[in-house]
Amino acid sequence: MKKYLLLFLCITLWLGVLVGLRGFAATEASVPAGSVRVRTENGILELELEEYVAALLSAAMPDNYPEEALRAQAVILRTRTCRTLESGVPHEDGCFCAGCEYCFSFTTTVTAASHNAARATAGEVLRYNGALIDARFHLSSCEYTASAYELTGEDIPYLVSVDTPDESGFSAFVNTVTIPLDQLAAAFPDRTLSFEANDLYLSYYDSGRIKNVFFGDTAVAGGALATAFALKSQRFDAAIRDGALVITTYGYGDGLGLSQYGAYLLAQSGQTYKDILLHYYRSVEISEI
Repeated sequence: MKKYLLLFLCITLWLGVLVGLRGFAATEASVPAGSVRVRTENGILELELEEYVAALLSAAMPDNYPEEALRAQAVILRTRTCRTLESGVPHEDGCFCAGCEYCFSFTTTVTAASHNAARATAGEVLRYNGALIDARFHLSSCEYTASAYELTGEDIPYLVSVDTPDESGFSAFVNTVTIPLDQLAAAFPDRTLSFEANDLYLSYYDSGRIKNVFFGDTAVAGGALATAFALKSQRFDAAIRDGALVITTYGYGDGLGLSQYGAYLLAQSGQTYKDILLHYYRSVEISEI
C-alpha cells in the first residue's frame, strides 16, 4: 500500500512540474510587462507593449479617424514593434527613441481612441509564413499602392500593388514643386540632361508611379528624383516651363503597404480592421503574439 501511495505522490509531483514548466514557457513566449523601453527627454520610460502601441498610434493617426482604421493601424504598429524587438533595437542602450530612422514617432499624450484601439486588438500581429511582416504604411496613395519591387527591387509577396479608394479628398493629396534647371543639373552631375521641353518623357510602373524620367536620351530614376528633391510621392506629372522642372505629385508617402487615408475611406464604407489589413497586405494572417 505504501509503495502505491509513494508512486501516486511521485506522479502527482511530476505532473505539477510539467504544468509549471508549461506555464513558464507560455509566459516566456509572450511579451512581458515593461519590456518596451523608450528614451525620452525626461528619461527612460518602461511601458507594457499595449501602452506603447497606444502611444505610437496617437502619434501616427488622427484620433478622429474611424475606429476600424485605428484598429488596423494598431495591429501594424504592434507588428513593427515586435519585429524590432525580435531583431534587437538598434540603439546601444536597447531603448526605442521618440522618433528616428529606426524607431517610430512617439507621444506621451495618449488619446482615448488610441487606447481603445490598442486594447481592442491586444496581442494581434501580422505574419507571412509564420514570420512577422515588415508592416509598412504611408499617408495617402493614388489609385494603387506601390509594390516593394518598384521601390527596392525586391519581390515581397505581401507588399504588392493593390487598388485603393479615391483618395483625392486627402488634405495634402496634391503638391507642386518647382526645380530650377541649374539645381536639377547639379543634383545629377554625372548625367548629360537635355532640358528641351519636347525631350522630356516619363516611364511608369504598373502602379502609375514613375520608373524613369528621360531628359532626351538620359534617364533619371523616379525614386532618385523623389529622394533628391524630397517629393511627397513618386506618382507625379512633370513639365519643363520657364527654366524649371515643374513636378506635381499625387498622394503622400512612398506608397508601400497600408494607406492611412485609404483605411479611413474603407472603414467609412463598412470594412472591418481585418478586412482593411488583408486588403493592403496580401497573403498574410492575423495571429496572436
